[in-house]
Amino acid sequence: VHVGTNNASLDSVEVILQKYRSLANTILLYNPDASIIFSSIVPRGFNLFQEDYRKTAFHLKDLNKKIVEINDALKKLCFDQEAFFFCSSNTSWDGYLGRDGLHPNKRGNAFLANCFRRSFKSCISTGKKVGRVTATKRAGTPTNGSYKDFLATLKGEGFG
Repeated sequence: VHVGTNNASLDSVEVILQKYRSLANTILLYNPDASIIFSSIVPRGFNLFQEDYRKTAFHLKDLNKKIVEINDALKKLCFDQEAFFFCSSNTSWDGYLGRDGLHPNKRGNAFLANCFRRSFKSCISTGKKVGRVTATKRAGTPTNGSYKDFLATLKGEGFG
């Protein structure tokens, strides 16, 4: 699972981690034998399409510091759970991001693919059995039923 940084500046680390747990619970609800690999969040760079992009340096520094905190918490969560593996792309992303400072460029995509490949091999070679994520299960989340029913439940709880 590879996600972006849309909520990184808005939500606390704890809220973001709970969203990861919720996502994992949903995956495991419908795929109980799945192994879940969470990828670390890629830091942001300057958006070269933005005029006076260097004025955002302070915000960018704070955002990337928070991304490190999120990745550290996610890594700990993954090591604490048998259901998770962690794919760390813990490196400098200089030269790996596109001109928007957000999306990987061709070189960055190749680097990310290599990271994923190593994680998949590690996941397969360990042969770990997947367990349920220890997160609070939302009341009303169906253990049986259709995906449509599940989405309706989420919508009723303000998630859609």
